[in-house]
Amino acid sequence: MASEALELFLADLLEQGKSLPQPRNIRDVEPSDNSIVSYISADPNKYRKNTKAVRKTLSIPAWLADEAKVHNLSLSKILQDGLKDALGLS
Repeated sequence: MASEALELFLADLLEQGKSLPQPRNIRDVEPSDNSIVSYISADPNKYRKNTKAVRKTLSIPAWLADEAKVHNLSLSKILQDGLKDALGLS
């Protein structure tokens, strides 16, 4: 449940426009009595509130659109994946 708690906390920070805290080196964390220090992975994007799709108009060369169509590629998915990658969210 630690991952979910962290994801919700981080998603809330992002929704409020705040910056995320920097990750710490696990060697710098001193456990209290009878506790364990462990890595936690977290993806706050699955808890972001405004997931409504929005329509955006963009332009690409016709030959590129034709080639994508021939290969049954979803331009919307490719754009989403590219934006996530460019923003370091993937």
